[in-house]
Amino acid sequence: MSTSYNLIHDKIGDDIPFIQVEPSTGGDLPLVIVLHGLRSIKENYLETSYRLAQRGFRAVSMDLRMHGEREFADIRDASLESSYVQTMLGIIEKSVGDVAAVVSHFGAKKAAIHGISLGGVISFAALLADPRIEVAAVAMGTPDWGGMLEMMGLTRTHPMFDTIDAMSPLSRASAIATRPLLMLHGDVDETVPIDGVRKLRQKLEPLYREQAELLELVEYEGHGHHYTSDMINRSVSWVERYL
Repeated sequence: MSTSYNLIHDKIGDDIPFIQVEPSTGGDLPLVIVLHGLRSIKENYLETSYRLAQRGFRAVSMDLRMHGEREFADIRDASLESSYVQTMLGIIEKSVGDVAAVVSHFGAKKAAIHGISLGGVISFAALLADPRIEVAAVAMGTPDWGGMLEMMGLTRTHPMFDTIDAMSPLSRASAIATRPLLMLHGDVDETVPIDGVRKLRQKLEPLYREQAELLELVEYEGHGHHYTSDMINRSVSWVERYL
């Protein structure tokens, strides 16, 4: 017997546009938030959302700040060009707040998050900010904000470096433990290098010692910055196992 699905375009207030995919049976379904990458939009991850819906989840993909239908999307690239660090931090911090708004909107006491690239960066930050995010599957994201600054060519002498590095999920790793965390990353990713998730795993392993199965890093040999079917499969299975 085939299952039908609801595809709903809606907004939280006037500000947060999202797409909701779920089995047409509706009801009190477990919530999974799907976050896209830089210069992408919520519609680009409908395949992932449908895969989650097939497993009985309510998958909600929202536009990140300055993306898709959001305000200032048309000036995002110019803002990144003129003031990359401040613009990127604004996108991350405000999108973390939006994640919390989505969880509250659906009345979820717990939720999972699946972030891709920039969405993965935001997912790490959301884990710190909201204890209702109980499960995470991150593809090609990094918790190492100091490392991101260095990639941009900023040195540790930059006036914002210490402040941003202290805000980094890598610097506050213990607050993530011991929620189920899956990290998926290509070992030759030049857009978002793998070093950040390797460092996070090293910091978290002692905290997960009694529950080692809840922490996993999958490294794809010879793989760059590309979201694959295997990443979808592993992420959906991870969420199904732990949410």
